[in-house]
Amino acid sequence: MSLHKKRLYWTLIITGLLGFVVAVILLVQPYLFFYPWHDETACEALRQKDAFTELQIPHRGGRLHGWLRKNSEEEKGPLLLLFGGNGQNASNTMQLLDGMHHFSYFENHHVLFVDYPGYGLSDGRPSESALFAAALEVYDYASELDCVDRERISVLGYSVGTGVANYLATQRNIQGLILLAPYDRGLSLYNDALNIFHGPLKHLARFQLDSLSYAREIELAPLIVASRDDKVIPYPLALNLAEAFPHTPETVLLDQLSHDGFLYDSRVMEAIHSYLTSR
Repeated sequence: MSLHKKRLYWTLIITGLLGFVVAVILLVQPYLFFYPWHDETACEALRQKDAFTELQIPHRGGRLHGWLRKNSEEEKGPLLLLFGGNGQNASNTMQLLDGMHHFSYFENHHVLFVDYPGYGLSDGRPSESALFAAALEVYDYASELDCVDRERISVLGYSVGTGVANYLATQRNIQGLILLAPYDRGLSLYNDALNIFHGPLKHLARFQLDSLSYAREIELAPLIVASRDDKVIPYPLALNLAEAFPHTPETVLLDQLSHDGFLYDSRVMEAIHSYLTSR
């Protein structure tokens, strides 16, 4: 084989390998960011409880499924919208919060948790654009509910859901913003898992989730809760995000709290209660 042919051969091999690696990186990203599942047992349990109302919200030709937990005696009470992490679903989380009696921490707010597209019983597939579109649909639907005071809607985002919450806060009028285990941008999460997304390779990141950009547009002071022992989203990402808000956030930095424990830790719940009470 001539030298020219050898060079061409190896160029084709290397190009093919690079193309394969790029294709794999692009294809596996949704499976790294999103873990949709449904808890039928929890769903059926909530259906038996009068405090919970099952909702079906129109979404791109289908439906989003979720739960409203009425938590206020007012004719039109305040509402707290929950946007969960990538491994949560509404039925399971609402049942756990109910079992731990944590709804009392939410300062008489009704609580609404609707599954992302593809999660629980919601139609569709999860993606950044789908989550953002769903957030707007959920807010608009909730603001028209008879029991909700549309001037007193707050948003709580946890983990991946903090990006959704920040985006919503730039698009709709909200009274409060609570961010548990937040990150500054999706690219930081990519590089924390595999530190290669720099320079031209950053364009391979399919999900931007640029909370830094959204934070600069938010005209209220949020509550940020992070943990030094969070191994999934390192707390410096939360501190970096905090600096981007025009109004200084109330920042709570905890120890001995794992990433999966935020919504079930009494210290976090006390911080949420204090923040909602002050709104």
